[in-house]
Amino acid sequence: MPLILALLPLAARAEDAALRALTTLDSVRGWEAVGRVDVGHGRGFCTGTLIEPDLVLTAAHCLFDPTTKALMPPAAFQFRAGWQSGHAAAVRTARRVLPHPDYVFGAENWISKVSADVALIELELPIRPPTANPLPTGTSPRRGDRVAVLSYARERSETPSFQSECRTKDRAEGVVVLSCEVDFGASGSPVLSLTDGAPRIVSVVSGMATTPEGTVALGMYLEQRLAELRAIFDQSGTKGLPAFTKGTSGAKFVKP
Repeated sequence: MPLILALLPLAARAEDAALRALTTLDSVRGWEAVGRVDVGHGRGFCTGTLIEPDLVLTAAHCLFDPTTKALMPPAAFQFRAGWQSGHAAAVRTARRVLPHPDYVFGAENWISKVSADVALIELELPIRPPTANPLPTGTSPRRGDRVAVLSYARERSETPSFQSECRTKDRAEGVVVLSCEVDFGASGSPVLSLTDGAPRIVSVVSGMATTPEGTVALGMYLEQRLAELRAIFDQSGTKGLPAFTKGTSGAKFVKP
């Protein structure tokens, strides 16, 4: 087991806030930028966040077919902004998808796999304020920083859940280790800094890992990886994102 996980103490988990379901439309007001990314016409889902009216941030592994191990076409994805018990602020299909070019679906080295597990989905039509206000991004969290996570997951696919406080337990080699509570479907969820009450996305949930003392969530240094993705976006010269297919062998997280 990698040293960063094997030696990770989880005693501070008792200080984490409990995961709280947002069970009413009022409770998701202001969080409409976070939504469910439906994958493969009912085959599964991830979580994603609007960072621009037509751009959704999520995890790269969500874009790959686990059976064929190939990048799925844009038509396979639908973003449901602010999804709550059958209601969405807006629903959009994808126009283009862009996993980080360093992401390799099925890489044996979990550190390289997680550290580049970030992607952009360009929507066919923008979702403009006030329907949903895109969330800004910020600096990657440091060890000990308090963060929050808003996610959909297995057995809570219809209602988002919010953990208002968990912690950055460790960070090294492009990977952030978090005490946050996540499960299947939470991939792509925004890890948020709530400093001064203004949420900023500081990482994206890639998956989970098991340690001798419990389960941790894994994310990446978003600041660096998103800058690299945006550079590719800008090089395209238009809002049309090139589709990258680099990396075609199956990835398996301990719990994705």
